[in-house]
Amino acid sequence: AQGEQRLPHIFNSGRDIPGKIEDPRIETLDGERVNQLVKGERYVVRYRAVFSRAQDKVRFGFLFKTKIGIELAGRATAGPNDPMPDYAAGSVAEVRFEFTCNFLSGIYFINVGMNANTGEERRSIHRIMDAVMFEVLPIRDETLSGIIDIGIQASAKNG
Repeated sequence: AQGEQRLPHIFNSGRDIPGKIEDPRIETLDGERVNQLVKGERYVVRYRAVFSRAQDKVRFGFLFKTKIGIELAGRATAGPNDPMPDYAAGSVAEVRFEFTCNFLSGIYFINVGMNANTGEERRSIHRIMDAVMFEVLPIRDETLSGIIDIGIQASAKNG
């Protein structure tokens, strides 16, 4: 509904979690926090991960979504078969994902999360759904439509 506020949904928020995500945000390349983005500019999704217990083979990630929850794009720090770092109890990871804003004007959300090996399987350590809300400001190009600019070149010739 118009004017409805969405609050972040935190998974694994109990007291016994081995690590916690803190301060998810978007910054300019100069480190300024922003929530209004300009199409075509570069930005950084950042967050801090604090480990209360040692964790093996940790992978961090994030995901862009529309305001109705459609998943648009995301990234992890490693693939399933790539080397991943271990973190000792008390350690902190500063996580960053740099991107070009190719979204068209609108409201978007970011999920953040991290997982680790727990013996034979990977397990989520901490996730925050709708951790960051941001707006992409309107642009003057009225030929673009949809959610994302994929660089379409248009032309029309007579005869």
